[in-house]
This record gives sequence, C-alpha cells and structure tokens, in this order.
Amino acid sequence: MISLKKPFPRTIVAGLLSSVLGASLCARDLNVDARGSADYRTLAAATADARAGDTIVIAKGSGPYRETLYIKQSGTAEAPIVVDGNGETVTALVPLVFQKEGDTWTARLPLPFPCVIMRNGERVLQDPAAAPDTFLAPIRLREDQRTVELLPGASPEGWEASARDCPVRISNSSWQTFRNIVATGGTNDGFNLHGDGKGLRFENITGANNLDEGFSSHDTMECVIDGADFWGNDNGVANGPHYVMRNTRIHDNLGWGLVLTSASAPQLTDVQLWGNGMAQIIFDAKTTGTCERVVAWVPTWPTRPWRSYKESSTSKAPALAFRFEDLVDTAKLQGLPLIATTPVPSTPKAATSANPSLSAPPAASQTSPAASVPVAASAASTSSAPASAINFTRLIRDAIQSGQPVLKLPAGTHRINETIIIKDARNLVIDGSETTLVMTTRRRGIFYLSGGDNLTLRGLTMDYDPLPFTQGTITKADAKSFEFEIHDGYPDLAADYKGGPAHLFNAAGRRHPDANDFYKPRYEVLSPRKGIAHSDNKWPATLAPGDQIVIDRRGLDAAAAVEIRNATGPVLIENITLFSSPSLGFAGRYCEEAVTFRRLTLGAGPVPAGAKRPRLFSTNADAINFVQCRRGPVIEHCDISRQGDDGLNVHGVFLPVVRVVSPTRFLTALTGGPGGFTKPMRAGDALRLYSENNFMIAGGAVLASIRPLAAPGDITAAEVKALFPAHGSTGYTVYEVDLAAPAPLVAGQWFDSPPVNGDGYIVRDSYFHDNRGRGLRVMASEGLIENNRFERLTKTAISIGPELGYWREAGWVKNLRITGNTIRDIGVDASLSATSSYVPGAIGIFVRTENGKPPYPPGNENILIENNTVDGCSVAGIHAYATTGLTIRNNTLRRTNLVRAAGSTDPVNRLVTTGPISTDGVTGVILENNTVAP
Repeated sequence: MISLKKPFPRTIVAGLLSSVLGASLCARDLNVDARGSADYRTLAAATADARAGDTIVIAKGSGPYRETLYIKQSGTAEAPIVVDGNGETVTALVPLVFQKEGDTWTARLPLPFPCVIMRNGERVLQDPAAAPDTFLAPIRLREDQRTVELLPGASPEGWEASARDCPVRISNSSWQTFRNIVATGGTNDGFNLHGDGKGLRFENITGANNLDEGFSSHDTMECVIDGADFWGNDNGVANGPHYVMRNTRIHDNLGWGLVLTSASAPQLTDVQLWGNGMAQIIFDAKTTGTCERVVAWVPTWPTRPWRSYKESSTSKAPALAFRFEDLVDTAKLQGLPLIATTPVPSTPKAATSANPSLSAPPAASQTSPAASVPVAASAASTSSAPASAINFTRLIRDAIQSGQPVLKLPAGTHRINETIIIKDARNLVIDGSETTLVMTTRRRGIFYLSGGDNLTLRGLTMDYDPLPFTQGTITKADAKSFEFEIHDGYPDLAADYKGGPAHLFNAAGRRHPDANDFYKPRYEVLSPRKGIAHSDNKWPATLAPGDQIVIDRRGLDAAAAVEIRNATGPVLIENITLFSSPSLGFAGRYCEEAVTFRRLTLGAGPVPAGAKRPRLFSTNADAINFVQCRRGPVIEHCDISRQGDDGLNVHGVFLPVVRVVSPTRFLTALTGGPGGFTKPMRAGDALRLYSENNFMIAGGAVLASIRPLAAPGDITAAEVKALFPAHGSTGYTVYEVDLAAPAPLVAGQWFDSPPVNGDGYIVRDSYFHDNRGRGLRVMASEGLIENNRFERLTKTAISIGPELGYWREAGWVKNLRITGNTIRDIGVDASLSATSSYVPGAIGIFVRTENGKPPYPPGNENILIENNTVDGCSVAGIHAYATTGLTIRNNTLRRTNLVRAAGSTDPVNRLVTTGPISTDGVTGVILENNTVAP
C-alpha cells in the first residue's frame, strides 16, 4: 500500500568497524524443504529459530510455499539474517476448489473480492470499461463478492486465489537480506515493509501478481533493492523516501509503474519501465533524489487497459511515460535536473493475452521522442559493463556432479553480481588462469567454498568495481578537522561513507608517520567529491595539504572476497591475485584439513579508469583470517600488502562458563545466533579452563558434547554483552556443554578447545609489507614461520599470543619455531610505540588480559626464535612476556628502540622495554649468540 502522509528525515547510515569474529563465527545455514528432506519443513519454523548471521536456505524445487515469510527478529550490521530463496516462490495464493451446482462449476474465494485470481499461472484481468463482475477469462463473480462461477466449457482445474495479504512481510526489523525470492498473490503487497528498520537488502527478487504493489516500504524503513523484477501487480513499486534501487525492471503492472510521491528521495540506478497500464513514473513537487540511467517507454494505449483496485483505481489521467502530480508549472520541480532519463518512442508490444507480457523492454531508438512526452534534461551517463552471461556457479556445479577432474573457466574479464558457490567439490581443479572476475556488488563475496576435499582454485584475478574504499588528497588541515578532495576515478563520497574508518598517508603514499592507527571521524559531505573530516581527538600536528586519506567500507559492506568453510580435505589456492575486498580477503571457518595459499598476490590493484593516482589500499580487513579450524592454513611464496588489517589472523573461540549445572555440565554463551563454531568440535577434544580476570589455567576437561539451547533461561542479553564488549549488539545464544568426566567448574571461568584453534599452520617464503596492522597475528600452536620478509608495517611483524581480554580470541601458543625471517622498518606510524601498546616488539610474545596489568599468566610455551634479522623498529626488536620456555638465538638486531627508548616502562600496562631484546616476565629463557648493532 502506498503511504503518502508521513515523510521522514534523511538519515545517515553509520559505518561501524565490525568485529569479524561476531559476524562470521556464529553463522549457520537453516535449510528449509517442504518435502521433508531438511531440518525445517516450513518457513515459519526456520524464521522462528533464525538469529543474527544465519542464512535461511530454501531448497531448490521445493516450493511454492503457501505461507507468509516473516522474520520478527533483527540481524546486525555485521551479521544480517539472510534468506536465500534459490528462485522459489512464496505465495499468498491457494488452489480454488470447484464444485458442481447443477451444470455450473462454483467455488468460494478464500477472501472477499477484490483479490488476485489466477488461471494456469496467469493473472485474470478485467476490462475497466466492462461490468465489475466480468473478467478477461471464462469466470464470473457473483453478487456476494465471494463466489465465482465458471462459464460454460471452462475447466475447473488450475485456478488459484489470494488467501493472505502479504507473501513477504518486514515489520520493525533491521539487517535482513532477502535474495532469489518470488513473492506472489497477496491482497496487499508482494514485499511489504512497515515501521522502523534499516539495513534491509533485497537482491534478485520478483514481486508479481499482487493486488497492491510488488514492493512497498513505509514509515522509516531504509532499504536497498539490487536486482528486481516487478510485474502483474496493481502498481509496481511505491516506497518511502529512504531507499536505493538498482538493476530493476518494472513492467506490465495494471496501474502505475513507479510511484515517487510526497518527500520521496530515492537513489535510482539502471531502472527500466515499460508496459504499465498508466504512468510509468509518477512524482510530484516534493520529489527529490537521484536518477541515473532510468528509462521509461511510452505506452501505446491512450487510457488504462486494465482495471486496478488500489491507489491508481480512480485516476482518469491518460497513460504516459511520466506524470507530474499536483503541479501547474513543472519547471518548479525540485531535484528534476538530477533525474537522467532516456525516453524512447518505440513501445513494447501490447499484451494480447490475459497475462501481461513478460518480454524484454524495447530496444533504444535514435529517433527524437514525441513532443507530448515530458522529458527531464540531464547530462549523459555512461553505462557500466553488463554482468557476465555466464553462470559460474552452475558451470562449477555441473563439473562437480559429472566428476570432471579439471574445469577451465572461460577466458576474459567477467563482471558478476552473484557470489560463485562451490559446494562439496572433490578431486577437482578449477583453472582460471585466463579469467578475471570483477564483483559489481560490494556486499557480496566473489567465492563461497563449502565442504571441499582435494579442491584446487588456480590462476584467477579478482577485484571489485565499484571499489570498496575511496581515497583523496587533503587540501586544508587544522588540529581537529581537515578538508579533502576525492581522487579522480575513485568512488564518490556517498552518504553511507559517513563513519567509515579513515587511514592517513603522506604525499608519497606511505602510512603517515605521526598517525596513531586509523581514525573514526565524523564526515561532513560538501559534495560527492569533497568533504571535511572532524575528530574530537587531535589529528597529527604534521598533517598538511598534500597528504592523503583512504576511507574504507568494512563496517558498511562486511563481505569477505573468498570464504572457505567446512573443508573436509585439503584445499589449494594457487597463483591467485586479489586486488580488493569489502572486508577480509580470505576467510576460513571450521575446516578439518589445511587450506594452502601458494603464490597468492594480494595488493593494491591497477589504477581505475579515469584515475591519475595509484590505489593506496587492497582489502579493507585481514588478508587471510582463519577461525575455529582443526588445522591452520599453509602460506607459501605469497606477496601480501596494502590491506587494512593483519596479513594473517588465526585463532579459536574463547567462551565463558556462565552457569554451572553439575560437575559435568555447564552453560556458555556467545553473541549471535546458533553458530557454526561447534561444527569442528568433537567428543574427546580437550578443553582448557581459565580463571576469571587473570586467566591463569585452572584445570582441564574433556568434551562430550556441545549444543545450542532453544531458550536462554535466566542468562540475559545484558550479561552476555558485558562478557563480549567488542562484539556489539548482535543477540546471543546459550549453549549446553557436557563433559566426559567431572571438572573443577566455577561460574566466571573461561575456556577454549586447543584442537580447534588452528594448530599446524605454516608461513614461509612470503612477503608481508605496507599494511596497517600486524604481519602475522597468531594464536595457535604447533607452527612454523620461516624465511619470510616483513617491511613497513604499522604494528608488530609477528605477534604471538591470545587476545583473551577484549577480542576474546583464543588461545595460548605452544611449540612454535620462528626462523630465518627478515624484518625491516616496523612501526612506521605512532601506534606501535604509543602508550598502552601491549605488543611492543617487531617480534612480540604477549597476552591480552582483562585488566591489562601484571602479573600476566605465563601460558605461551616452548617458542624458538632463531636466525632472524630485525633492521629498524620503533620499539624492541624482540619483546616477550607471559611465556615459559623461550629460546632466542643467532638473531641480528639493528636500529631498534627508535621511538620507545630501551629501559622504558609503559605507565598503563607496566611492560618494560629493556633493550633490543626484552624478556621481562619470561621464565626459562635462553639467550644465545644474538648480535645487536647500532
């Protein structure tokens, strides 16, 4: 239903730095199949169980689903609730059952007319000039408005009618994504949005044959429609003021196509409209917003050809491409110059059957448009390259099903807008050595690999367009603000960038030497190409015109370019090039065997079209991030640079003992919905128990089982939020843990499971350079780090130890060898040497606890650091604490402690830097044959 009464103010989408842990660890697939072959038979059952990060997957071929798709709970910005319909239909239609009354077939409608009546999959329409009880089909409505009868000779088979108002409903909920879904047959809208909500996305959807709109949002709902088809409805689309719509076709609706009214301020890109019964687009004097490549074709009929029953039902206006409501002088339209349209005089073929035509829109003509058609003037806009016609998911799936050993991907550059899914591939080589993939949607990954065994992905080049960051030059600076201009060829400073992390670079493109990590300023958008960054904290005193800024979108888009989940056997990523990612480059979750990265190149890509300056950035977050795997990754001969966080991050999950039920049972909790982190955990796995606050090892246990509970009992959201301060408001799930034998359990303890912390990783012969964050951030054991180069990093080159106190990332590191590495120019900005830096060394062994003060628990054990060279570091060359059994030998250290002097003590965390090598707080240390040079 169209809402014209209540305009709402523009809002600014806040970009928050997402916790990758919370967004990825707790996700799970909720599989729905009405045929009974999945965990859920109905949408209602699956939606009731859905939590932040979950994906409801509707089985292909299992529909239609004759129920309402309605998720009452919200996801989060980092972990939305996703529904993947696999092209299935959610419908408000039910079959009509006819009975014989004498010689006449009659049926009772589920709801009083008007409603949608279908015959063999086509909507039954009405001529507006005919009697209201007659149809353009062999059926008639009786006077009671509830009974229909068939005309003589008509078959009683294949008829349906509306039984509910909306197939898909969203009410006062946020952070939900709906993709690959068809919504039909409602007495209201196909997709109906009411209340207050944000972060709502609709991708590749269809709203067809509904009595009101195909899609309609009301009140203060904020949504993005990216890829849609709306046809056969009373009206196509009518939304509130705050929405984005891209790649959408609105055609063959009975009344209006697209309704822009009241204070509507949409952002429309690549929208095509044709064949709608009345105006293709209707708007009034209050309509603002932006339109790019919005094309409407003039209908061939002078007046409406079909009866409609909702807002357009009483209009007597002629059928046009555009209609301006309540205006005398159209020149007074505000925002009209922003609307770029290309009316075409050729028209679609009029529908001749009872169902509107589903043909493609007419081809563009070079003939001038008819003078009677209102045309909005604007500058021409260059269309982006179309999406690839190749369905890569299907291509790969067919190779898997046929047992093909090698699949050669099509050569050339392919622009894609759907994630390529590789599921349960075994003994398969996918060769993309002549293939480049460019993802055109920033909130989707390029690949999703699930369940691979002996799978090789080889030779591909991958990138995003538009880029998931923008960059510019600072033109004016003072203590708390600076002005900047976006570089040619880089994305506009759109409203949703406001709040995105800011990274500072000098004029030469290096990290600014006086910056203290990245910043979270407030942006004032002066124009799409100019802005001002404001901060309550002082910017570097040396910041000056000519320095540069990168604004990343990790908190806005949050997609990993490549996600690898549940690998049951080895996976090889070989000779791959990745130039950018909205968040992580490669995310590994719940893998059983090693994932090997060999000759991976991850760095800033080529200069974009129209740009004069090189890219300053690659991925917005970690290059490689592995969590809760039974085997850590192998990284060999890789070149990793320019990312917005660590080169490698590998760890397990750290969980609280919230309630003790018995000596063999306790309850734990984690933010988000029931998560996949339990998948790799096995009966018989060891658990480590940590004391509250100081995290000393309090004992051990053996896992018997762990399972999510349907209800949290007396464990509250506030209690869980206090336990996970870095995770944000993401909801929570309570888990029941059973032990194989009694253990010394105390509420307030924490625990991890070493077998799933990612042990057995290898990093060798690789090059990590020019990134924000650490080279390696390792929280797993049984590892080897050898013969690598680390250069020009803002933080530690090799960071060893668990993040127990804030990020809640386990665990302690044991049995690690660090050998033959060359480390140069570490701490290139002010963050590594700043007060409270808790890993103040080019190679650092540490622990992060709750209070961040000594005594620190000595949980790291048996670490060997030998034959390494450190040349240039703002703090110590090698710094270690919280460790037992450490050998440091045959290392060469030059130009260390360049900022933090030897012998200094941090006033916050009490860490002592005694010199180029500092081992304060280590027991059982061996120092042999190390060379320290000026």
